[in-house]
Amino acid sequence: MTRPLSRADQRTPREHLAADGARPRRGARAAGLAVAAALLVPALTACGAGFDAQTNQVRLPADGLRADVGDIRVLNAVLIQEGDAANVSLTIANRGEEPLTLIGLASGSTVAELSTQPEIAAGGTVQIGTSEVSAVLRGLDPSVQPGTYAPLTLAFDPQREVQMNAAVFSANRYYATLAPAEPESPEPELPEPAPSSPVPTQPPSTPATGVAEGGPTPDEG
Repeated sequence: MTRPLSRADQRTPREHLAADGARPRRGARAAGLAVAAALLVPALTACGAGFDAQTNQVRLPADGLRADVGDIRVLNAVLIQEGDAANVSLTIANRGEEPLTLIGLASGSTVAELSTQPEIAAGGTVQIGTSEVSAVLRGLDPSVQPGTYAPLTLAFDPQREVQMNAAVFSANRYYATLAPAEPESPEPELPEPAPSSPVPTQPPSTPATGVAEGGPTPDEG
């Protein structure tokens, strides 16, 4: 006695292949979603509040702010703070056709100590905050703290000015190597020697008694 064909037995080979291939595709898609979710969870849990969070500290100063004023572009402006001092790190790009010279840098009323006044060639860039060109702010306002933004003013010659904000980071962990340098101690001044009495080169013309040498002896009595 023959058994009637079921619906599965009545499918053509093409229908069998389509049915067999659909299940693995659905399974692969589900597995991909599970992997993506597993990767997303630690990324979300690692995020902290503020730009000074742990995940952001992994990067070196590309965390800074930028400003565009005319032909001047300032990139990655950050302050690496330790105590009431901070090392300024930023890049200046000159997009004009004439050279520029950075002649001053300040945060509020605090003027930075520039190791030199660098010239930025036309179409060139200069990195501030390196051993070649350093800018250190000392005596910062107490309101400037890691995790905040500090005002920054850059002055150039010919007369140009860029006003912007800079992100403030602590000089530890990934920024420890960018801590502000210690101020140079001035060399002690040696006291000037006391003036010495002139040494006579010839004997006096008269003796101490006031009598000319070889003259008559004063009368006694």
